[in-house]
Amino acid sequence: MFTTIKSSLLISMRGLVTLANFLLLMPALSAFSTRYLHVPGKLKDLRISQGGSFISALGFFVIATAPSRAILILGIVLISLGAAFAVTCRSFATSLVRPDQVGTLYSSAAAATSFGMVVSGPFLAYAFRLGLHLGPVWFGLPFLIAGVVYLLGSVSLVRLRVPDTVHG
Repeated sequence: MFTTIKSSLLISMRGLVTLANFLLLMPALSAFSTRYLHVPGKLKDLRISQGGSFISALGFFVIATAPSRAILILGIVLISLGAAFAVTCRSFATSLVRPDQVGTLYSSAAAATSFGMVVSGPFLAYAFRLGLHLGPVWFGLPFLIAGVVYLLGSVSLVRLRVPDTVHG
């Protein structure tokens, strides 16, 4: 059985993978995209956001259905690799507004994030309680719901197009 100490190491592992993602993988991917593939900055941020969102959705689905510890760890790693989604998505959105509107954009993003936390907390707690009530097959229900939300966000991001001109 997974002891408390062993399971708490998963939190540290997630932090390490996220840190490596932000310090190594994302800068390398960003530099490669602009330097060798000649992808414009806005499009690069959009593509990284799309990929991060899909990877996070996959990670949540993997955790929701994990039959073993190894698969669970894979799901945690996938979610950690998708963590750059929020940063690159915000960077992409910033490129679409006038410089004097960036503060408004960030305030709106912070408000939307806070609203999402207020709504998702009780909703996911209810989903967890429901999953416990329905039985072992449904224990991953909160992760399944999170995966669906990320997948919907991913589909929305795929439908976005980078405008030729921005704010003007």
